[in-house]
Amino acid sequence: MALLLDEDLGRVEEALEGALAARLLGAGDGLEREGDGLGHDQNQNPILVLTSGPARRPAPLAGGVYYEAPMAELAFERIEGPRPRKTIAFLHGILGSGRNLRTIARRFVDARPSWTAWLVDLRGHGRSPKGTPDPSLEAAARDVVDLVARAAPPVVAIAGHSFGGKVALEALRIGTGSLEDVLTIDSVPGAREPLRGGDSALAVIETLESLPPAFASTSAFVEAIMAAGHGRALAQWLALSLERSDGGVRFALDLREVRALLLDYFARDLWPVVEHPPDDARVHLVIADRSASYSGVDRERARALAGERVTVDLLPAGHFVHVNDPGGLVRVMLDRF
Repeated sequence: MALLLDEDLGRVEEALEGALAARLLGAGDGLEREGDGLGHDQNQNPILVLTSGPARRPAPLAGGVYYEAPMAELAFERIEGPRPRKTIAFLHGILGSGRNLRTIARRFVDARPSWTAWLVDLRGHGRSPKGTPDPSLEAAARDVVDLVARAAPPVVAIAGHSFGGKVALEALRIGTGSLEDVLTIDSVPGAREPLRGGDSALAVIETLESLPPAFASTSAFVEAIMAAGHGRALAQWLALSLERSDGGVRFALDLREVRALLLDYFARDLWPVVEHPPDDARVHLVIADRSASYSGVDRERARALAGERVTVDLLPAGHFVHVNDPGGLVRVMLDRF
């Protein structure tokens, strides 16, 4: 994503996401506000507050916990309330980035001035490390757990859309010591057959895998995506993940890594985490009424679990709830947190 200045890139990306809302990746409004600028983390390292510039990474955690699979140091952007006392992390879907949930994050912080929102780029996405070894849902969740461990104010809630929702449940299963609430946005907890065809994520990955590794120009890449049967808006959105390479451009994401993450997302069964939330945490399932993510059986299973520690909300939206019904989604979050 080195083809534009960061500030220009952000505005272009957000405009294209608006056109793609009903397709694959969701959107954010990208409105800039007075007060955007530099701030400091708990170690007095400078980081960007709000979302108009490059994402910054938190300071390394001294004496951290180490796992067999190396953890990726995640990039994130921050929206800070005027009196921050706690943090919510937003996790995007596959092939997306933290910016996809910017609208919801901003509205939430506007209504809850004591909160800070982190828009996290999961491993293999956005500005976080790519080409990581042994990519899996668990590895992505351990990255988030590591990030949560160094947060100030503490991360007490995670909201995740689709792939990000299941990463959030896996992070809760692993344990963070601070999580009180996890909200999943049209992300079925159980295992299911991978979705294929059309503009599904797997179909897009397969298209990208079939293309040459490099192109002479961005327009040549866009035309190749369209020639493969996808729309111009999707092609232009994907072009935002291009980087310069030997006088031309190449797609920056590691498709092997993204495919592995997506297939593991479909394969993992995290219903037990919903049925028995650890550490007195609460789980909130937001289901999109017009989406096929939850089968009829899944919806009944979710409703049967509704109670003091599990909530279920059905919103009149498609899979991209944060785009189709942002007001409804924010109301749910304000009711539940």
